[in-house]
Amino acid sequence: EGKNIFHTMFDAIYKKLTYRQQVKMFTFMGMNKIIGLLLVVLAFSPAGAQLKITTIKGIGGTYSEGDSFPVVRSVNQVMAEKINSFLQLEILENEKVETDPGKIFRKAAYIYEADSIVQYGLSMIGYEVLLNNPRVLSFKFELESSGAYPTLYDRYYSFNAQTGEPVAAKDLFTGEGMKYLQTFLRSERAKRIAKHLKEEHPHTEDSAYLQEAFETCNSEPNEDLLVIQKESILFYKYGCLPHAYQPMETDLDVRVSFIQLKKYLSPAGRKLLGI
Repeated sequence: EGKNIFHTMFDAIYKKLTYRQQVKMFTFMGMNKIIGLLLVVLAFSPAGAQLKITTIKGIGGTYSEGDSFPVVRSVNQVMAEKINSFLQLEILENEKVETDPGKIFRKAAYIYEADSIVQYGLSMIGYEVLLNNPRVLSFKFELESSGAYPTLYDRYYSFNAQTGEPVAAKDLFTGEGMKYLQTFLRSERAKRIAKHLKEEHPHTEDSAYLQEAFETCNSEPNEDLLVIQKESILFYKYGCLPHAYQPMETDLDVRVSFIQLKKYLSPAGRKLLGI
């Protein structure tokens, strides 16, 4: 696997060189082939490059019209494949990476034909790149699920741009930092819940139910539901209430700056965030 990555990187680099640069490279490599090859690859390695994101769009006049989905491309094909495989399985239910616009959305789509529902699923798929630097790639997906009723929601993902692995809280924080983060998120959300109930639902017939539902929801800090952005991390939270009560939801997403979190980060976490 490592050999294939090495050859792919070298081939991509070689094709970008002019004829004169190619001659100079091989003259140098003739003196010391191994050292020359390593220096060339290191000099042009993707460690300092952003990843290329291309968009696959749904086909007009079909169930996928208006949909869009990212495909990550990189000299490091193994890393890019990890990200693509994760996102397509997580959102589109594809067990292998699809790039055909006629196939990529099929398994997860909401399909309505001839006055009947053929398949329940996603009736809208869109995305935004929140961060793309040599360390981290972050996405926001805007989704609509259609079944008995339509539901709009967002999903966020951050990946290590060198390995292709999804970023979890343990990749960023020390043991003590994890404890701080869990306590902080519960506390911050509890304040928002109390304020929301006091201002929006002080003496309604649903007050007791809402209080219990929000408290139960907030018992889990969900510290791994995070997305890394330019100078902050957003710790997001799925909805706490069933669909019938969605108008009574409140925003429990918590954004925290790198500066506030710095002393709780591990060395690996600080390196990944570039601070």
